[in-house]
Amino acid sequence: MMNTRIVIGGLLALIVLGGGYLYYSFGSKAEISSFEECAAKYPVMESYPRQCNTPEGKHFVEDVTPVGEFWGTIQGTVLLGPTCPVERDPPDPNCADKPYAARLVLTSADGAKVIQEFKADYDGEFFLEVPPGEYAIRGPVSQTLPYCSTTQAFSVPVNGSVRVTVACDSGIR
Repeated sequence: MMNTRIVIGGLLALIVLGGGYLYYSFGSKAEISSFEECAAKYPVMESYPRQCNTPEGKHFVEDVTPVGEFWGTIQGTVLLGPTCPVERDPPDPNCADKPYAARLVLTSADGAKVIQEFKADYDGEFFLEVPPGEYAIRGPVSQTLPYCSTTQAFSVPVNGSVRVTVACDSGIR
């Protein structure tokens, strides 16, 4: 009789512990349904926009749409130069900088944070929609010649547009 009570008590303890484990493993984590909830419990990737993953594989991306504001646009041209080994005075029109299709990155104004990667088309033209703010453009870090960048940071206004030129140094001297 004593052995039966021990066995029944042990089984009840296992059932209670097993139920608690199942609730903790599945019940409490199923409540996460937004980036904000995920960020409150788990690490956040410092990308743009920020991202968060749960151990169960759920993936959330922060909504970066400015509240009450409209995104601005960046229209640009990428030019490659010099295109001739010796520059002349007066300049030879055949040696003028040429449109260049390039892989580029949009960064924060100080260049420290990559916001977005993009490509200029065959004519060296590109178009981006971005939140208002201060930006710069450069080539990817791994890029060798030609080196590309805007000459200075620029500002994208709320619901406005800015036109920029990205200069790419061909390395020809």
